[in-house]
Amino acid sequence: MYAHRFGRGPSAGAGPNDSQEHGERCPPRSPAHSAAALGMALLSTVLPAIATTLARLDVGQMVAHAAGVIRARCVAVATRADARGIWTLSTFERHENWKGSLPPRIVVRLPGGAVGGRRETVEGVPRFTPGEEVVLFLEPLSTGEWTITGWALGTYRIRRDGPNELERAVPDAGGMRLLDPNSGEFRTEPAGALSVAQLRAEVMRLEHGGKP
Repeated sequence: MYAHRFGRGPSAGAGPNDSQEHGERCPPRSPAHSAAALGMALLSTVLPAIATTLARLDVGQMVAHAAGVIRARCVAVATRADARGIWTLSTFERHENWKGSLPPRIVVRLPGGAVGGRRETVEGVPRFTPGEEVVLFLEPLSTGEWTITGWALGTYRIRRDGPNELERAVPDAGGMRLLDPNSGEFRTEPAGALSVAQLRAEVMRLEHGGKP
């Protein structure tokens, strides 16, 4: 689909009796606000980063592939190990639906993380911190959780700049070397950001029949 696939896929689930789980949660706060997969057998303590190849997707392609696009705030992050490896589960409080109709809270499941002294890092997989605001392009998993379209490609961090605190949507993929599926060559993704209002307008336009 969007990247070369190796090892386990993101749809694999962990049973309640064969996993270890660790997590952190931020204090309560009032509301204001398929990617690809790669896995390896866990070796011992700290594992080196696992390289992945991500193919470039523009916003139009991501809107077409994603079942939902949301503005949300991360409220909790947990890690879980099962027979297939380590997973990070990030819980988000949905503030706006830009595409689809997602529930008020969703869990995003991505490969990699740290459990019990063991660490697995997968390049191109975003990590989140409770309290941060994001825009996510999402696809459902068979486990009832969600994954992010194109991983870093479908992740935008919301930043506020200047005296008026203009909201910017900063792409996680900015500066990454991505495979151009048309030329077969690797190109560095621009690091530029859109305003959140611009990104929202573009997603809504494409969702309602606009052409990329």
